[in-house]
Amino acid sequence: MAVVLLAGASGFIGGRLRSALRDAGHRVIAVGPGMDGRGESQGDFTRDTRELQWRPRLTGVDVVVNAAGVFVDRPRGSMRLIHAVGPKALFSAAAESGVRRIIQISALGCDSRSTEYFQTKDEADRHLMTLPIEWAILRPSLVFGLGARTAASLLRLATRPLLMLPRAFRSSLQPVHIDDLVAAVLALVVTPHLPREPVPAVGGKACSMLGLLDTLRRQLGYVSAVTLLLPDALARACGMFLPRTQRDYLSRDALRMLRAGYTANPTALATLLGRWPRSPENFVPRGLAQGVGAEATLTWVLPLLRLGIAALWIWLGLITLGVVPAGAGHALAITAQNGVAPSMHAAAIWSTGFVELMMGLSIVLFPRSAVIWLLQIVVTSAFVIAVSILSPASWWQAFGPVWALPLLAAMYLLRRLLLRRWSS
Repeated sequence: MAVVLLAGASGFIGGRLRSALRDAGHRVIAVGPGMDGRGESQGDFTRDTRELQWRPRLTGVDVVVNAAGVFVDRPRGSMRLIHAVGPKALFSAAAESGVRRIIQISALGCDSRSTEYFQTKDEADRHLMTLPIEWAILRPSLVFGLGARTAASLLRLATRPLLMLPRAFRSSLQPVHIDDLVAAVLALVVTPHLPREPVPAVGGKACSMLGLLDTLRRQLGYVSAVTLLLPDALARACGMFLPRTQRDYLSRDALRMLRAGYTANPTALATLLGRWPRSPENFVPRGLAQGVGAEATLTWVLPLLRLGIAALWIWLGLITLGVVPAGAGHALAITAQNGVAPSMHAAAIWSTGFVELMMGLSIVLFPRSAVIWLLQIVVTSAFVIAVSILSPASWWQAFGPVWALPLLAAMYLLRRLLLRRWSS
């Protein structure tokens, strides 16, 4: 078994590789930002950019695997350090330290050098191919695997009933499953004869991004969505309203790469695997489809639910305080119906309106606080109990306290999900 130094072990691909290499009996020296434990080492290509910084870590190492990568350049300049400068220093140090071989995970289409992502990946590849050492370069297409941010974004889109997507999503791509990419690396670690050229790591079937979304939707048990294709520039403008982590696929470089439509023959990867690589129709295990679909749906439904509850409280507060026309009269009538003394009407209205506004604003300011949602449940329950005691007949009215029952269920759901703990 080999001693493997794995760079980029803290990322999604690196994490899967670390587990697979150890399961296969290899000793893994995992290197990545923030890592500092048994068999692990602090390592950051944005700082470790010289050969002398890598040489001490390579003593006794048989194989170097580089799985480090970022899709978006944050902060500016980090992409070139992570993809090119740091790996080149590691590769040169490995070639001078007696390391037997280097396995580089690059990107399909990087030799086009059409984006900074491709340019930096290709720079490291070209440097590796000049060194006096055994090398292998895997060039994966879009990598799909449950737990990855890319897969989460795709699944989130696949569960929506209405999609507004850039026209670049019509171009062809050939996604590869993470299990096939990991299996290819394991094969390259032990095979006696490495390929003498970069290997396209692609899935068994090409499709468009739209086709991939439709395939995932069908695997999750969802019907087809209504899809509107927008000019890429307009789609990018609309994407500015999404959280930063959800709009990486709308970046200028991402759309340029999608429009290019990179595909390849999967035969070389199939030779490494000893089987045909997985096609998109088999990306989501059947036994997990229901849970995966529910999780993906919740990622976009829960923010809407939080926003809806906040808007409801704020609107009720504005009505109660009379900001909305006729609101004061409505609040006064309800107060009188509930048996409040005339001298206390103003105090009751203002205190109720203030509480309702604070309830709504607390959700806006602290939407992911379990304590806030517990407070929501307590206050809503107090409202229901108070109205039930003061005016039992209100339960039979069209807008009586019955409205609070689905609201309480939604509040409990939001709090319960915030308190989730997964056992290892």
